[in-house]
Amino acid sequence: MRLPAATVTGLFATAALLVVPAAVPAVGGGTPAAASPGRTPAAVRDVPCGTTWAQPGGSGTQVTITFKNCTGRGLTVAPAAVGGAPDHNHYTYARLCEYVSDQQATSWLIRPHQFPPEGTSLQYTSRCL
Repeated sequence: MRLPAATVTGLFATAALLVVPAAVPAVGGGTPAAASPGRTPAAVRDVPCGTTWAQPGGSGTQVTITFKNCTGRGLTVAPAAVGGAPDHNHYTYARLCEYVSDQQATSWLIRPHQFPPEGTSLQYTSRCL
């Protein structure tokens, strides 16, 4: 399920936010498909667990962040970014929070006009409350 694009007003900064860094290379190809009950489509099976990201146009271009949940339970997550020194501000696209069932995946497309107001690494997800 793809959610509507966020606006900068949907972006919140916090210093005490749990952010899970991407630990695997970016996923090639398109957006993972939603699975029907009892079946996991190949597009979802082939996505690695956790957070992956792709920015084929390089710095300053749109970013696709993909999250596959392999925790054994459903999670609500959103794309997130972390700024540089000295503050390392954390930004979460709170209006893009999405529930992801175990063994399912979702993706978000973040365009440059939606980037945080400082240089960041936009390659993370954060759990939503």
